[in-house]
Amino acid sequence: MLTPNDLPLQGSGQKAGHRIFILLFFISFVTFHSEVFADTKQKIAEQYRAQGYAQQQKGNWYDALTYYDKAIALGLEYDAVVFNDMGVLYEQVGLPAKAEYCYLQAIWTNKDYLPPYANLGYLYFKKGEKEKAFLYFRERYESADPSDPWAQKIQEELLNIHPEYQQRILAREAQRLDEELMKRAREDFARRVERASEHYRKGRQIFQDKNYMSAIEEFNKALKLTPQDPRVMRAREQALRELRKERLREYSDQAIRSLDSGDSFSARNEIRKMLTTVPNEPVLTP
Repeated sequence: MLTPNDLPLQGSGQKAGHRIFILLFFISFVTFHSEVFADTKQKIAEQYRAQGYAQQQKGNWYDALTYYDKAIALGLEYDAVVFNDMGVLYEQVGLPAKAEYCYLQAIWTNKDYLPPYANLGYLYFKKGEKEKAFLYFRERYESADPSDPWAQKIQEELLNIHPEYQQRILAREAQRLDEELMKRAREDFARRVERASEHYRKGRQIFQDKNYMSAIEEFNKALKLTPQDPRVMRAREQALRELRKERLREYSDQAIRSLDSGDSFSARNEIRKMLTTVPNEPVLTP
């Protein structure tokens, strides 16, 4: 007979499952709304940034700074462009210390973003701190792409402070040219190798069709692009052997036909052709 203690606790299991469901629903609800809030916050920050830039273009510097401050407060605290623009604005309104802070913050946020290096260089130069200016100008110049339109201007500023830096510039330019030549040489070699491989593959395919003369022509084209390539040389030699064997059979058959017809002169001529077809020197084996 079952006792009350033997009966299953149906109600407790259902309640536990219900609580878990509510907990999971709550977590999903909070996560969803957190993501929505973060996305909305980011969009508002971007709007403030756009408004700040618009005011900056109009010359409304204080209004622009206000919008940029709001953008940073709402999530653009790691945006180097905003900090750099703020630095420019602080210089415009005569607050160099805040401008310096913003430029440094921009570099700290993204060391690969180059404008604040130049801006710091000019800021320090105006303050008479030429050595500090030189350091930031040099970083801007040496990190720039050769096609950067600012490179020439920054180079002039560097030489204005330290004319002897010209030797460094020349050495750097020579190194850049060497690297460019090496890069072009590697690219040209890679193109030649690829073209040679195409001729090699085509030659091998033609070889399988027993068109040995055309195969040799393809292998010759490959060797013009990559001379002494052992793979191509072996394939070419193999095609030459098969071509010689093919011609030897042709000359032999023709010589026999000439003998059968009583034309011994033509038969001897075909045999001479056979002898000239066989090379005097040993050939490579694949």
